[in-house]
Amino acid sequence: MKNNSPGPKGIVEVRRQRRDPLDQAPAGTGTPGTAGHISPLAEPAAGWEVGFQRAFDQAAIGMALIGLDGAWLRANSVLCRLLGYSAQELAATNFQQLTHPEDLPADLDRIARMLSGEINFYQLEKRYIRKDGCAVWTLLSASLAHTSDGGPLFFFCQVQDVSGRKRAEEALRASEQRFQAFLDNSPNLIFIKDTEGRYVLANKGFEDVLKRSGGQVIGKKDEELFPPDQAAAFRANDRLVLGRGTAMEFEEVALHADGPHTSIVHKFPLFDPDGRTYAIGGVATDISARIKAEAAVRRREEEHRRLVENVPEVVWKADESGNAFFISEKIEKVFGYKAREVYQGGAGLWFGRMHDEDRERVAGAYKKLFDEYQPFDVEYRIRHRDGRWMWWHDRANSVITESGSRHAEGLLSDVTERKQMEQQLLQRHKMEAIGQLAGGLAHDFNNLLTVIKGNNDILLDSLGPGTSERRNADQVGKAADKAASLTRQLLAFSRMQVLQPKVLDLNAVVIELGKMLPRLLGEDVEFAVVPEPALGRIKADQVQLEQVLVNLAANARDAMPHGGKLIIETKNVVLDEARAHADHAASPGPYVLLMVSDTGQGMDKETQTRIFEPFFTTKKQGKGTGLGLATVYGIVKQSGGFIWVYSEPNQGTTFKIYLPRVDEPFGPAEHGIGERRNLRGCETVLVVEDEDDVRELVGSFLRNSGYAVLEAANGVEGLLVAARQNGKIDLLLTDIVMPKMGGWELADRLTDARPGLSVLYMSGYSEYVATPRANREYHGAFLQKPFSIGDLSRKIRETLDRDGQQ
Repeated sequence: MKNNSPGPKGIVEVRRQRRDPLDQAPAGTGTPGTAGHISPLAEPAAGWEVGFQRAFDQAAIGMALIGLDGAWLRANSVLCRLLGYSAQELAATNFQQLTHPEDLPADLDRIARMLSGEINFYQLEKRYIRKDGCAVWTLLSASLAHTSDGGPLFFFCQVQDVSGRKRAEEALRASEQRFQAFLDNSPNLIFIKDTEGRYVLANKGFEDVLKRSGGQVIGKKDEELFPPDQAAAFRANDRLVLGRGTAMEFEEVALHADGPHTSIVHKFPLFDPDGRTYAIGGVATDISARIKAEAAVRRREEEHRRLVENVPEVVWKADESGNAFFISEKIEKVFGYKAREVYQGGAGLWFGRMHDEDRERVAGAYKKLFDEYQPFDVEYRIRHRDGRWMWWHDRANSVITESGSRHAEGLLSDVTERKQMEQQLLQRHKMEAIGQLAGGLAHDFNNLLTVIKGNNDILLDSLGPGTSERRNADQVGKAADKAASLTRQLLAFSRMQVLQPKVLDLNAVVIELGKMLPRLLGEDVEFAVVPEPALGRIKADQVQLEQVLVNLAANARDAMPHGGKLIIETKNVVLDEARAHADHAASPGPYVLLMVSDTGQGMDKETQTRIFEPFFTTKKQGKGTGLGLATVYGIVKQSGGFIWVYSEPNQGTTFKIYLPRVDEPFGPAEHGIGERRNLRGCETVLVVEDEDDVRELVGSFLRNSGYAVLEAANGVEGLLVAARQNGKIDLLLTDIVMPKMGGWELADRLTDARPGLSVLYMSGYSEYVATPRANREYHGAFLQKPFSIGDLSRKIRETLDRDGQQ
């Protein structure tokens, strides 16, 4: 094997046959060995050679013979295990390849010195690279074997694994560094003295205060560092601690480079394993700044009091770190802490109660107040003593005193109410934006559903009863009705659909929906409906009321991840004026109560105050939108009712929904599709609709029903079609939202040109929202998409007949 690794002069780089030097003596010796091997000994005895081989192979540490070219000639099993190679794999490498690159130069240097005769033996701590790529620390002992004539023959090496010791040494060094860093970064002065009073340890803070380096402190006594009277006081306190054998605290005054400093010093004895005191430790906290601040507050208190009493904001003064040394008594109203508590808490109380998201920003602004003389003007959240979050508007300027010290003087205002109003306005804008998106989607989907429902109605009319085709078409119609229900919910959420209330039997709604709810709740939730007989009637939108129940049931299911019980109850209740006002802030009178109770996790009071806020949710990200209960609240309020919740953590939750009781009778049953056969006509109808499929469906149906039909794709085209029509146009059937010209403008212009023209508007939005102005008065009827062919027939006939009677 050719060795391409670098080496010192003297390491032979030649191609040679690998031979075990323990197995054969060189030519000319008296003891030949196995063919192909050489022996490092000139004339070994056979017994000695066998013994050496056994000792080599069975040694407890790694053993190796390395050729002058760096090749591994022989290695025992210990070394093979240490390096992770087999003997054959080692033989294919050299020691240079397995030596850590950072350690190779030192190794090669010592080999060169040994080959030159400068040294006969060397030891070196070095790293080998194991087969698995990891480095292992070893202690290498190497010597050079010579031939009988004194020439170098091979290197004899002993390799001992010292990685455990190296790790221990590194851990010890890291521990010492951490301990020293802890001491040096402590704001306190930390020291240790022996029993004779000599300093054996002092942290950097101690050295900085004395303006001395460690070498000028260690080994010195107090008498060498402080004036005699101070040193005597320190030693007297030391003797008390040593004599009593327990920790004690003292107030000590020391003369520093910048003047006298008062410190609270905690001193304590240190014991050896035999329980004998061998030293005394101390931790000193400088309280001079606090004492000076307290004195300043007392001097200026009377001066400021008269001014502060007449200022509506909280007046404060604080040092550069944020420690207040003056604050007006109004702070207790907005913070819950008295002025003296703010002084004692200092900057830690101020920043500690501040919201995590605001702390860094406020601290940066306060620092710039002194570093860059920028005015401090920030708004931030801070937690009141009672746990409430407050909003503060804090303003301050920096002041430089005659002595050159700096502090801040500021005014603090409670702006919680204003911020809440701003947040509510922002939330309202967000809800409006989402509502517009939801409403737009629902509008487009309603056009598609109109085509589906209309064509399905026509298909149903052509199929005989009881056929499989009829059943399939019925299923399409039901699916379209469900989809229409979903779009109505989107429109209701976005406030783009007026609820369609009708007189309902709440028991019937709950019982029918109860057949579906168990699938939503899962098998581990027990479900029960408890209706009250002879329940009063209510007036509400059934679809929206069902949505309320589904949302509350889904909420209950999520609160019972391990199963539980859900009960829906109905009752007749009457709220007198006192109870309505005290308990529910509602109007007195007769109500129907819908109560939904679960045995789930429950909620605390703070959560209960926010559950009806849009986008508020306690679920993990991706598990809920926070719109469910907000939608419930909106539907209940729009229905003229109110909702109340009671819950405690781990005690379940009860929602009570109060809906006004009505005396109106149930409405007439809706007419089926078959009635449209009696709703034919012969009038001329102008159909204006930008959706081609809807326009084609409506036009085809009207022609089949006997009407003459004109068609246009938008308002501008509708004017042109009407202008070309010489005869009478009886009805304008127009969509409202169209490109180029919408339905409202088209109707205005055509009714001016053609008096007596009937108008029927259709839209995926509600009648209210589709109206450009909420208080607009318009002549015509309204048909909301998606509609059935039967609905269209009746509405057209109803509009024409009504206008014809006027």
